[in-house]
Amino acid sequence: MTEFEDKFSALQADMVSICLEYVEDRADKIYIYASCEETVRSSKFFYLINNQYVKPHKLNDILKNGDKEYDVSTKRQFMVLDILNEDI
Repeated sequence: MTEFEDKFSALQADMVSICLEYVEDRADKIYIYASCEETVRSSKFFYLINNQYVKPHKLNDILKNGDKEYDVSTKRQFMVLDILNEDI
């Protein structure tokens, strides 16, 4: 059982890591959805920042004056989703 738990924990850590990297460690919480049913894999991620729930493509909409903008390019979002789906 320990082998399974170790592998599962490593995959979870990888998912959290890539989502943190995307938001440049500037989130209060990360929410990750992952599903694998038969041959279909699906994943999503979003954040809690300044008491607001934010989808990845909307991060720049909640910036305060002087905050550095996020890179919310479609290419970057798909890179995160690709890694999440690989981990699933």
